[in-house]
Amino acid sequence: MPDLQGIKKKKGKGKAKNKQPADFKKKKVKLGRKLVKENETSTTIQSKKLNLVRQSVAVDRSGKEVNSRGLTLADVLSHASHYSANVRKECVAGVKDFFSLHPSLLSSHVGVVLDRISSMVSDADAAVRGELRSLMNLVLCQAQEGVLAPYLNAYLIHVCGGLSHISESIRSSALELLHDLVPKYPKVVCQLSAQLLPIFIHMLSGVEVAGGISVASSSSRKDALRLLSSAPRLRTISPRDRLFILERMHAFLCAVALTNFEGRPPASSFFERVSK
Repeated sequence: MPDLQGIKKKKGKGKAKNKQPADFKKKKVKLGRKLVKENETSTTIQSKKLNLVRQSVAVDRSGKEVNSRGLTLADVLSHASHYSANVRKECVAGVKDFFSLHPSLLSSHVGVVLDRISSMVSDADAAVRGELRSLMNLVLCQAQEGVLAPYLNAYLIHVCGGLSHISESIRSSALELLHDLVPKYPKVVCQLSAQLLPIFIHMLSGVEVAGGISVASSSSRKDALRLLSSAPRLRTISPRDRLFILERMHAFLCAVALTNFEGRPPASSFFERVSK
């Protein structure tokens, strides 16, 4: 009998030899993808940005005004929005050091400085807010009134934001900043009396609504009841804290009265009795 297995193997080899490669091989393209032509030249260019950080020690600052650490005002203010609280504190201290060495430059740079540091009124770190108050006392004492007054409105808006902050320590710091500003620029402060007086009353009332929303800002009684029902919280104010707020509120009201009556309060008024 013939060998059938050998015949089958030979037939299989013959079939493999008869197969010829296809002239055109079609690629399977996934749905949604664009078919790229093989003879098309790609003209796209890819580039990457390389940021070379210069060391501040190697920068030539000859002929420029610097602070005691050898930094210019622009170098110091570049760290005003740094994520680290220590760096922000050093930034404010560096600005104060710069103007302590160069007081004549304060009037020409006060607008830039206030624009960069005003947001620190509501800074989460108490040390940064303390340095800010020290710097603002220097600015209020050395800057010319006509130069500084136009920039104080934007600064006062940040102070009002700090007074209505949810954190009690930030509210206290903002109240100190306002108290430092009242005796030197009463007219500027009185321009925001409509916003500041409700804030004082709200601080003395001891009522806090969840989310920091004031009940007085509701447009209707229904909205007010809804806000009061959303977890109101009575805050117990100690006599010391109440006196702290009342003293600063008294100074603010005196400034408002003196400004409205052109420097002369009405006779037998509360302000006249207190001054005696």
